[in-house]
Amino acid sequence: MAKIKSEKVAKATKKARVLLALSVNGVAYQPNQIIEADDDLLNALVGQVDPHPDAVAYCEGIKNG
Repeated sequence: MAKIKSEKVAKATKKARVLLALSVNGVAYQPNQIIEADDDLLNALVGQVDPHPDAVAYCEGIKNG
């Protein structure tokens, strides 16, 4: 799991499932990876990530299964 820092001030973060290949702050992510980011960044990535708890649980399950 990668943690993304979008600002110097620490903000509350959420986990999200990556839905398609993307790059954030120079870091490449592939589908079914989990990223952790603040709400502002997750809102900017709508359609590319899914922060729903079921999506995150599914992704964690396929990594552990």
